[in-house]
Amino acid sequence: MEDINRLYDALLKKQFGVLEEEISQEKSLVAAKMRDINAVEPSSGLITAYLDIEIRQFKAFIVYGISEFKRLSFSPAADKEGFERTYRYLIDAFFAKSLDRMCSVMETLIPEVELEVTVEKKLQQVKSQALEDLRIVRAEMMPGPATGGIHMLAAMRELLIDLKKLVKTATEDFEKQRFASYRHYLDEFNRLLAAAKKMDASITMNMIAEVPKEKRLWTGTGFSYEEQAKLREVANAAGRLCERMQEKMDLNSSQVLKAYLNKIDIPSFDFIHIKDLIPILERDYQEVVTCRETGCWKASIILCGSLLEGILYDLLKQNETKALASKEAPKDKSGDSVPLEDWFITYLINTAADLDLIEKGIKALHHTTKDYRNLVHPTNEIKSSYKLKKEEADNAFAILNMLIKDLSES
Repeated sequence: MEDINRLYDALLKKQFGVLEEEISQEKSLVAAKMRDINAVEPSSGLITAYLDIEIRQFKAFIVYGISEFKRLSFSPAADKEGFERTYRYLIDAFFAKSLDRMCSVMETLIPEVELEVTVEKKLQQVKSQALEDLRIVRAEMMPGPATGGIHMLAAMRELLIDLKKLVKTATEDFEKQRFASYRHYLDEFNRLLAAAKKMDASITMNMIAEVPKEKRLWTGTGFSYEEQAKLREVANAAGRLCERMQEKMDLNSSQVLKAYLNKIDIPSFDFIHIKDLIPILERDYQEVVTCRETGCWKASIILCGSLLEGILYDLLKQNETKALASKEAPKDKSGDSVPLEDWFITYLINTAADLDLIEKGIKALHHTTKDYRNLVHPTNEIKSSYKLKKEEADNAFAILNMLIKDLSES
């Protein structure tokens, strides 16, 4: 489980770095074009162009983050909570860096409060959409019985996370007299309230209105009393809504979740070419589910390894000539290729990855199952330091489901 979390974290951080480099390159090109037309000093036109770049790349990061979230969050063994923390942290980081880069450019201009607020508001809108996309995906990924109930619980949970964060940060900003953020918090509260009303029609709270323009203070020296009071109003309203949604979520949630967790669908093995293997794989998968439900972690790991071996054997059998010629293929003492039927799971995985038949992430995570055959013998278990716990069983189950999903969609 921890390995899958690290994989998701590494993938997103790598993409973060790639997009930051692209942002820098694109801005350099824009700046060069501005110099060519003798626009030496930064202008509102340059800032608009820079902002477009930041928003486009921010959205690209969101698409990538959601895509990898979907790909890796397919199994009960996957730690979706960990994925979510990583996603939210890096979305916040991308927003902060984008805003910081934009502010650095705008500092060279004559201070324009309206322009700065517009830039922050547009970036905040992208960030809000990123969180909304996550909420939608989490709801969509909740199959099983009581679908409507489990979708609602997932959506409420996501909403509560955002509400609690809003209450905390808005209250802190009010206490520290950081009133410039009030418009962002106001927009965020109204968005969350609209989402909450879709879940609970009995909510009677009203949207919070903007401060009238004539009562705003855009001198760059401070904010009007009305603007300061508005930030407190948002924090208080968010707190009340948070309490209401917590009560709603607690109501009968345990029954709905229990109904979901008690049902795990057996996947289709239609992608298998050796048809005699299919009933064996279906039987073993059902037994894995039974083992997991009863806490038989050792049996679960052994069965996951057996399933992986059968699936990979079928996959490589369709590419046998290339498999035997792969640099990862095992050789006997005379240097000849070992028959595919005699390969251990490590060779099957490494060769399949070498031929780009499976995701490289499966190869990186397969250590849990590589010695599964040895676990059958108690003496080998005594000799090894391998821990047969739920975490190892979860990891093996996650790898199995990752492989099944990838091959089913290929």
